[in-house]
Amino acid sequence: MRKVQTPTAPNAVADTIVEWLTRWLPLPCWVVAVQEPTGTIRVLGARGLTPARRPVVLAIARRTLQAGDPFWAARDVRRAMGIGSAIAGVAFVLVDRRRAVATLVGLDSAPAVETPRCSRTLSRELGLLFSPMVYALDVSMHLERAQALSVTDELTGLYNARYLRRALAQEVARSQRTGRPVAVLFGDLDHFKRVNDTYGHLLGDQALAETADLLRSAVRDGDVFARYGGDEFAAVLPDTAEASAVALGTRLIERLAGHTFLASEAEPLRLTISIGVAAASNPPASAGALLRAADQAMYWVKAHGRNDLHVASPRIARASRVEKRR
Repeated sequence: MRKVQTPTAPNAVADTIVEWLTRWLPLPCWVVAVQEPTGTIRVLGARGLTPARRPVVLAIARRTLQAGDPFWAARDVRRAMGIGSAIAGVAFVLVDRRRAVATLVGLDSAPAVETPRCSRTLSRELGLLFSPMVYALDVSMHLERAQALSVTDELTGLYNARYLRRALAQEVARSQRTGRPVAVLFGDLDHFKRVNDTYGHLLGDQALAETADLLRSAVRDGDVFARYGGDEFAAVLPDTAEASAVALGTRLIERLAGHTFLASEAEPLRLTISIGVAAASNPPASAGALLRAADQAMYWVKAHGRNDLHVASPRIARASRVEKRR
C-alpha cells in the first residue's frame, strides 16, 4: 500500500491497483480507466485487456463515469450494453472527496448465473479500502496534467515554443555526439490575419486547432511538433536527413491545401502554409542556428509566392560555427 502513496506516474499507481485487485478478485480482465477533460476514456492500468475486450471496457467505463454510480454490474454485458459477448461485467467508480476520479472495470469469461449485487455497506467498505489508492491516483494525475500544461499550448494541444527549444537543444547535442542527422521545419500560415479580420478570433482559434490536428496526424512518433506562437508552427525531426524533412514538409503543405477549414460555417475556409527546412547532416553548431535557418527559409517562401517550401542553405549552418567561436 505504501508505494501507491508516493507521488508517481498515474499508470504506475493504476497498475498497482490492478495487481492488488487481481489477487483479491481474480477476474480474467481488470482495468483502471479515467475520462480526460476532452471526454476521451483513457486506460491507465490493465490486466487481460484484449483487443476484443477493449470496446466493451471503454463503453462500461464511460457509462459508469458519466452516471457516477458507485457500482454497476451486468449478468450479460451484451444484453445490458448492446456490445461485446455474453459475459458478466462489473465496475466501481473510484471517488475521492465526493468526486469521481476513475473507474475499475472487471470482465468475466462467461455470463453470471445471476446479476452481481453490491449492498450499500459493502460499497462503503470498498470505498474505504480503495481510498489511499484513489488519493494517490488523483494526486499523480494532477501532477501529470500540471506538467503537461507547462510544456503544451493550451489552444492546440501541441508542444509550446519553450519545450521545442529544449527538445531541439537535446537533439543537437546528440547529433554533435553521434553524427546522426537532425532537421527542423518552421511553418507560418499564409495571410492568417485576414482570417481573424473576416471570421473573428474565435473561429480563427478554431482554424488554428484544426491546423494543429492536421499537422499532428502527419508526423512520426518521436518528432516534436509545436505551436511556436500566433500562426507559426515548428517541428524538430530527430534522425531525419534533408530529403526526408522535405518530404514531410511537402506532405504538410498538400494536406493543409486540400483541407476545408470551418466546414460547418456558412463560408468555409481554405488555408495554405509556407515552410522552411533546415537540416544538419553534419553536427550543427547550435540549436539556435538551426532554428534561425529554418525561420529564414520560411521567410524566403513568403517573399516568393507562399504555399511552398524552401530549404536553408548549408552555408547558414556552417556560418553558425563562426558565430560560436566568436
